[in-house]
Amino acid sequence: MDIIALRPPVGVTNFISLESDVSLANGIYRMRLQHPMLLSVMRHIAANYNNQLYAANGPGAMTAVAQQLGCDRTPVGLDDLLNATNNRTSQPIQPDHAEECDWIALKLPVFLPVLWSRTKYLFQSPKKNETFPPVETLYPESLGVHYNNFQTRALEVQPGSLMQVLASGYCPVIFGKHPLLR
Repeated sequence: MDIIALRPPVGVTNFISLESDVSLANGIYRMRLQHPMLLSVMRHIAANYNNQLYAANGPGAMTAVAQQLGCDRTPVGLDDLLNATNNRTSQPIQPDHAEECDWIALKLPVFLPVLWSRTKYLFQSPKKNETFPPVETLYPESLGVHYNNFQTRALEVQPGSLMQVLASGYCPVIFGKHPLLR
């Protein structure tokens, strides 16, 4: 997944985002190095690999393992993230799985505020005599914007586009060096 971070998740140690109401996203989570949940997911993928079904080996694996272990998958919004992280009250989980369930599910808008089919608009210049409002006001519940590289990899970053604004403000080194962003 391709992410442009809008602001760091201050005080947050572990989180995972919810890709839909029934499936956990596999690309947006934060766990400590060698977290046991990742080993469980890798074992699940090795035992149940499926290259024919979209998302079976990513979100599907995360979801299946979380369900198997009894992890709390109730999503929280940005406003509740610090509270949920600092005051976590876990549901009863299977013995010996407390460490594997040490993460928090996030609501979809936290990292996926733009529907995949609309990400192309992030790359387009504003219409004549129009400016975009500050990006923080467009996506107030977001830590980042997922821009779906598969959909956008061939798109040109147009002058004044939201992508150019994001890149110049949050990725200044890359913005200064990459010829397509200037």
